[in-house]
Amino acid sequence: MDLIHAFARGVKDSRLESQVISDFGHIGKVVQIVENLEHLHGSQQVSLGETSLDTNVRDWVTNLINQYPKVDENLIRYLLQDFTDSMKTRMTSSMSLHIRWRDYYSKVGHNTSYA
Repeated sequence: MDLIHAFARGVKDSRLESQVISDFGHIGKVVQIVENLEHLHGSQQVSLGETSLDTNVRDWVTNLINQYPKVDENLIRYLLQDFTDSMKTRMTSSMSLHIRWRDYYSKVGHNTSYA
């Protein structure tokens, strides 16, 4: 089994945290999680060319795959930055919808404690 390089970055944090997972028990658990995701109803494996990734993201992923097992942390940082930026946008959009929903219900006289 190969080692697993794990990276994380909080949505509101700029620090990149990394860890090499070398314990075979932990690696086996990660492999099991990935296999379970692959078998979810409606999931299918597609080639990178079939995805609708932005050009930068596609290039970063392609470079990471081509450079394996070497890991370029800058590419990881770019990918996580792009992903967390999109999460911030979704969270802001969701919060905006939630606030508008509460405003609507308060205008029509409904209790908004659950909305």
